[in-house]
Amino acid sequence: MPSPLFQPLTDQQFHDFATLITSHLGIQLPPSKKIMLSARISRRACELGFTDVSQYHAWFFSHPSITKQELPNLFNYVTTNKTFFLREPSHFDFLVQNFLPSWINNHPNSTLHLWSAGCSTGEEPYSLAMVLAASQANHNFNFSILATDISTRTLQKAKLATYDQNQISQLPPLWRRKFLIPLTTTNGTTYKIHPQIQNKVRLASLNLLSPNYGLPHKFHVIFLRNVLIYFNQDTQHLILLKILNYLHLDGLLFIGLSESIKGLPLHLTEIAPSIYKKTQNH
Repeated sequence: MPSPLFQPLTDQQFHDFATLITSHLGIQLPPSKKIMLSARISRRACELGFTDVSQYHAWFFSHPSITKQELPNLFNYVTTNKTFFLREPSHFDFLVQNFLPSWINNHPNSTLHLWSAGCSTGEEPYSLAMVLAASQANHNFNFSILATDISTRTLQKAKLATYDQNQISQLPPLWRRKFLIPLTTTNGTTYKIHPQIQNKVRLASLNLLSPNYGLPHKFHVIFLRNVLIYFNQDTQHLILLKILNYLHLDGLLFIGLSESIKGLPLHLTEIAPSIYKKTQNH
């Protein structure tokens, strides 16, 4: 919801912010997004004590040092962070039913490395950890998950790993009992991710437009779901080329079910809806 002091950005103010956001994040903001961006920037302006977005705009662009210092906060407010546990469940089913058994057979005594790129508030990587922890009852293997996002605000929520009743409603009752710790608060009961799950996930800040990700190793599985939709096709290709440098040969890339990378020159084969296997190195 907009702040009580909400007012739309002027066309020039919108252009200034949209151009800066696109240059740093690659996210496209056409004029149709003006009201959305105005509402989000208005909340940040109100938080800082400004009376309107014009004051925030003038302050933000008043000096390069202010712009640089405020950028992470701006990004926290303008990036979209809609997610929930076990989103697009067919992907998790494919991971444990189709990929995992053959991977374990071909990689005995190895660690399965997964990357949740664009992890938001943590529901995706913790879902992965729960799915894989449950699979350990039938398979002998170890796993680790890297979860990254550009938003420091959502990463902080992911680090807290605490969710309310509505947020955990997608989880099976058995998993709620096994993988969550109920906490009584003045606002009711919240649920903390159990340490056995939380410790499997390493959270880190990462901008997908960075020239060098600097990650320590490659991954067998990468979830890049509902992220590409915010970029134009050229930026999608650039990001995917960098992402695929960190995917093992025959590893899997998962994108959102509403996304498409058809037509992009990549060494990938679609083996199920929105699931791709890396067929050769770039």
